[in-house]
Amino acid sequence: AIVQVVRCFVDDNVIHVEGSVDPIRDIETINLELIFSDLDMIDKRIAKTAKLANNDKTAKHELEILKELKAALEDGKMASSVEIDDEEDIRDILSFNLENAGYQTDSAKSAEEALEILSAEHCLILLDVMMEGMSGFKMAQILRNERGNDIPIIFLTAKITENDLLTGFSAGGDDYICKPFSVNEVIARVRSVLKRFLPKQVEDILTIQGVEIDRKRKTVRVDGTEVEFSKKEFEILQLLASSPGRIFSRQEIMSLLWTETPYVLERTVDVHIARIRSKLGPYKGLLVNKSRYGYLLKEVQ
Repeated sequence: AIVQVVRCFVDDNVIHVEGSVDPIRDIETINLELIFSDLDMIDKRIAKTAKLANNDKTAKHELEILKELKAALEDGKMASSVEIDDEEDIRDILSFNLENAGYQTDSAKSAEEALEILSAEHCLILLDVMMEGMSGFKMAQILRNERGNDIPIIFLTAKITENDLLTGFSAGGDDYICKPFSVNEVIARVRSVLKRFLPKQVEDILTIQGVEIDRKRKTVRVDGTEVEFSKKEFEILQLLASSPGRIFSRQEIMSLLWTETPYVLERTVDVHIARIRSKLGPYKGLLVNKSRYGYLLKEVQ
């Protein structure tokens, strides 16, 4: 099975939304790092952009991209699989159970067919070893050595000797499941491998030294004691903490967090930052003002 996750990634200032026809270039107004870390921020950006979309082509284009990015982030736990096994019953069992577990599926009855359909959208392979024609080991070697593809591979096979295991791992396998297999074990292994190789899901709680930011409860604790933050103060702190070490300009902060208010002075941001700093107590030094650039939260090793 080839398991895929609908994902977005950025490379050389290009937004790639897997499944889209074309990459989208130079959308500077979208804060990509923030998009990948907080759905609330996407919703706010969508709401703001939607108001302009009727009369502005650029805004309309951006709105479409934002919706794609939101869908990709929301669907990030889903995967699509192509079962690579010459036994139809096994492919059907895998497809049925993976779909019930929240994954989408396709299938291939041979390594040759799988090599034809494999694309950049796929992010994990469940691969039988003993098939007519090309073996699973050979397919793995082609992917690793000839195509330079580092997609995670889980071998699913009756070949269970120590030499078989060593051959599988040498060919580029990342895990090994022996037949007859438990469906629950297969799903658990798939989840485990995806967790290791895919970008981590957003953490509910961000912790930087003694400061704990709870995204769900919208609370902040300093050295274990809850400190009251206004809605806007919390949003600013959460924004800075989502990308430690990254500088956010005042204009950027206003654009992202004051979506309901078209006219906000930069001084407003400074006032909120001062209040946040005072509430961080012994950790106020984490919040840094980079003169003429903006604000950042220190990256702590």
